[in-house]
Amino acid sequence: MKVKLLAAGALAAALLVTCVPTGAHAADAATPTKTRIMFAGDSITEGIDGDYTYRYRMAMEFRRQGLLKTVDFVGPRTWPAHGRYKHYLAGGWDTHHYGIGGTMLSQRLDDIGTVVKTYQPDILVSFLGTNDFLDIPRTNIGKTADQMAPLYAERINRVLDDWMTYLKAARANSPGIRIVLGELVTPRVPSWVRDQYNRRLSDLANNPGWSGGRITVAQLDGSLWSSPAYLYDTIHPTPTGESFLAQRFAEAIREEVPTVFRGAPAIYRGFIPWDPKLKPTIKVRGKKLVLSWALTAGENSVRAMRFKLISPKADATSTKKARRSTTKVSAFRELATTTGWTSGRLKPGVYKIRLQGQRMYMNSTWSRTYKVRIK
Repeated sequence: MKVKLLAAGALAAALLVTCVPTGAHAADAATPTKTRIMFAGDSITEGIDGDYTYRYRMAMEFRRQGLLKTVDFVGPRTWPAHGRYKHYLAGGWDTHHYGIGGTMLSQRLDDIGTVVKTYQPDILVSFLGTNDFLDIPRTNIGKTADQMAPLYAERINRVLDDWMTYLKAARANSPGIRIVLGELVTPRVPSWVRDQYNRRLSDLANNPGWSGGRITVAQLDGSLWSSPAYLYDTIHPTPTGESFLAQRFAEAIREEVPTVFRGAPAIYRGFIPWDPKLKPTIKVRGKKLVLSWALTAGENSVRAMRFKLISPKADATSTKKARRSTTKVSAFRELATTTGWTSGRLKPGVYKIRLQGQRMYMNSTWSRTYKVRIK
């Protein structure tokens, strides 16, 4: 078996202009069909309300290259995880996927074969394994690094065994499927664990005894993930992090099937702002302002809100900050129904209000200025 492992930052230079699928949906040359791509994973793949996701970045690259009509994102799911409103930040793209928030690789062993058989992807991009390692620090608080080491070592072995089962099940139901896997990146897992696991994942993909066909491992890990510019909670990507993931997965897809892209993917950007649609409800009750950001919290998973209240005097500006006391990150519905702020008595005049959403370490762009008159 020939397996290619991407070097960091490597981009293929050849210009290829044809897009012909190579898996179960490859058709007669006179009848070109779309290349079917299935993105499988956890919440990083699925996204939550208020995300674009790296899948969106990938779709926009196909659009940039004039190839959007040559690919078909497939899978049983279309919406983000957790959110009350099922709202991605961008519409008008193919949101089908097989990402399930909170899932572990071990939980997908029994159904990956059925899903592949049903949706028949030509290319399977599977980014699983993060949650398989996160339960170790969660359930062993207080243990030393030496005590944790054998737990991590055992888990590495188990996850790699699970990959073998997963890949065999996918190939059994689609022998010609091309497969791309993603490395473990979260800094919540010690670097030595990530290094050992990612190295052995590459060894698994390059194992001469593996008879199922070629596999590409996209090199995702690196020191950049220690920055909140890439992960807003040390697990989930910011828009900038999404662009990095999409870049590396696109490079890996091109390694697997060179004809999918016309040219080298150009997705990654050094900074992409998070720009949720901040939609406050502002009411005047007597001499007070009542501010609510319930809709924003629900649609965009804004877990806290900073806002500026600018008084009629240009030099009188105060910044207020509201935070939830609970640490339950999935309680977006509760947040959407309880989020608000009421001012004290204000002097007459026109007040200006601007809002900025927050999600852990990630701040959004500021909203437009809203004007309210106190009589």
